[in-house]
Amino acid sequence: MKSYYDLLETTGTATQNELKQAYFACLRVSHPDKGASDLDHFNLLQKAYEVLRDPSKRKEYDAWLKEQLIRADDVFGIVDEFDWDSTCQTGDHLLESLPSCRCCGDSYLIESEDLDLIIDFAYFDCASCSVKLKILKV
Repeated sequence: MKSYYDLLETTGTATQNELKQAYFACLRVSHPDKGASDLDHFNLLQKAYEVLRDPSKRKEYDAWLKEQLIRADDVFGIVDEFDWDSTCQTGDHLLESLPSCRCCGDSYLIESEDLDLIIDFAYFDCASCSVKLKILKV
């Protein structure tokens, strides 16, 4: 699972100054004015830096990331998968189109804010049982 830290080629222990340096180093390579053609990657870099440079947003993101890593380590049971085309489905519309848990029929514990943090994939728990939903961003 990729994180905002991975995108900026730094670590979770990076200082604000180190984050800024990493961000600008990535921009030098990825900025459209420098000939880079992947606008989605450029936008992700901006989003990552926007979150990580703000201490309160970074704290929330770090907690979310820690939770995701725990969920990923805990995946030994049933996992449902959902391919998410983020260019077609966003926010509440995506939440409405998610499948119900195949084990108990309940919904998964997902907030629309969680969707903004997914880079490649993330896990979410069922509200009633141990099944997890893996959302793959395609």
